[in-house]
Amino acid sequence: MRWFYMTLAGWTAFVAAMMAGGCVPPVAPADGDLLPGQPAQQPSDGDETDLQTTLFVFGPNTGFVGFDSAQSLSGVGLPATLELMSSNSTVIQPRDAALDSRGALYLISGAKGGSIAIYNNPLTATGSRLPDRVVSGDATLIANNPSGIAIDRENELLYLSNPVGELLVFDIASPELFNGDIAPVRTFRVDLPLFSAEQIRFANGSLYVVDARGGTSDILAFDNPAALQGDVTPDRVISTAGFDNTIGIDIDAQDRLWVGVRDLGQVLLFTAAKSLDGAATPDVALSITDVDVSPKPSFATTDSEDRLYVADSNGNVVFVFDKASELVSGARAASRTIDSMELIAPNRLLVVER
Repeated sequence: MRWFYMTLAGWTAFVAAMMAGGCVPPVAPADGDLLPGQPAQQPSDGDETDLQTTLFVFGPNTGFVGFDSAQSLSGVGLPATLELMSSNSTVIQPRDAALDSRGALYLISGAKGGSIAIYNNPLTATGSRLPDRVVSGDATLIANNPSGIAIDRENELLYLSNPVGELLVFDIASPELFNGDIAPVRTFRVDLPLFSAEQIRFANGSLYVVDARGGTSDILAFDNPAALQGDVTPDRVISTAGFDNTIGIDIDAQDRLWVGVRDLGQVLLFTAAKSLDGAATPDVALSITDVDVSPKPSFATTDSEDRLYVADSNGNVVFVFDKASELVSGARAASRTIDSMELIAPNRLLVVER
């Protein structure tokens, strides 16, 4: 659906012109049709209002919580704007989440023995609201504790990783059909001894899988994921000294790979993720200073206006750096801190802009 916006004065003039011509203006679209990472309102000339940003925080201990106005939010004891109550029929200890091309939220957890709960508009996913759809059952092959989810929005494919075993591929082109006990269209398994998928991300045409074996991790990259089936080997393997087995990864629109490494207490930035292969040296190794406890970053992500959000699993907060592109290696104080009683060992972050 295409969206069109204009200033109030322009809208008033438009309505007057339409009424004069005997026509009725079109009805404005509903708020639920947001696209991930894309503003629902395009600022007009002279309108310098920032995008409104909701930051979703997930984790087995945190649950599902969201904070509106994350582009400027700061303080201690902040209440969550959105908080989903857990139950056996909705979400239990969520592990990860992704947005599709329509802006719907896909949330994986151990509910129903392993499931994907889908909320068509994540900005209303709060309280005891049931999901719009739930994918679960024996045919899905989803394990009791799925570890990662990623969506290729262009090709309408959903990738899900079980901790040990196959990775699943689902077709989500027809949302009404992606519901209930449905089988994946393909499965594949990484041909490596003791392979253990901890997290997955799809970005810029490639699928990235965190392989957490023993006390360390590698990042496996597949550059043609739409063809993966059966036993497969990665096109690239990205490794760095210091990667622990609980790293959290994200790749932004600028092809920057952000890695939260708890053992190092750092966020590592690698530019040009698409070209990384083998032993890699981070372009930035960021330590967070001026805090009460030693930070253990579990995940980092950016928004479209160059802000970096860092989940700290030790301090139970989210740190915000307002100029991600200006960060350099070393100890740096965050621009702001989002501190809330709802944050308990946060593990994943997701930004929705409008």
